Amino acid sequence: MDLLQIILDVFPISAGPGSLELVESGGDGEPNRLTVRLIIWDRLPDGERAIRDIKEQQVWVGDIEDADPERLTRAVAGWRMALEQLFAQDDATWLDVLTPHDLIPQFGELVALKRPRSADDFAEAMLSSKQRLGRWLNP
Repeated sequence: MDLLQIILDVFPISAGPGSLELVESGGDGEPNRLTVRLIIWDRLPDGERAIRDIKEQQVWVGDIEDADPERLTRAVAGWRMALEQLFAQDDATWLDVLTPHDLIPQFGELVALKRPRSADDFAEAMLSSKQRLGRWLNP
């Protein structure tokens, strides 16, 4: 299985006021570079959503060529779970200051973590660290 495809298969990621969408993979001839779009939504009184902001950026997903495919699959699933939890927070004003780069981990580094074994473990590792996605959790 193509390791990059493991990452590509989780897009789009959407919950609450946030969406992360894949625009392009392999930008600038770099196979591990993605162009990703962060969409921030407002909820209208009638329940519909309206786009408040769109941010698009090329991001590097890290060196994943030597990653174990099963472990990478669990890490990517955990990252998606963590993002969905962040996007579902009641107060999403933190989204206004982010770019897509802030939400995409270096997957090679994520897979190298020793303790996480399951997707839930990886999600917890992402959300429990202020150096990762945990910095965006509302208290």
